[in-house]
Amino acid sequence: MAAAVRADEINGYGSSAHWAGDAATSAPRAKPAAPPKVGERVELARYSIASGSRILYGQRVDGVVRVIDKPAANNGRSYLVERGLTSNDELEALVADYVDQSRKRDEPAALPAH
Repeated sequence: MAAAVRADEINGYGSSAHWAGDAATSAPRAKPAAPPKVGERVELARYSIASGSRILYGQRVDGVVRVIDKPAANNGRSYLVERGLTSNDELEALVADYVDQSRKRDEPAALPAH
């Protein structure tokens, strides 16, 4: 003979019903992740190559500095150059070297060298 389910063994109704003792469904839900804190985007440098002018921007996202390379005309690819810089000296050195390498290669230095 099969055992009958008692009313105190189930929580919810229909498709949302679950066993009252089921830890996976009775545990409190985690809070949704907070949206990332995004700082103002700051222009760090401009450079020109045969395909057009490009701009390096710096922006703090969740406390981490990111450097991106975008086309000035807003048509074309953008590249993440670096993230996680720890000092302004490190940022200045990166920007100077990146712009120099990009001009010499005539392409964004974020691309793999040929």
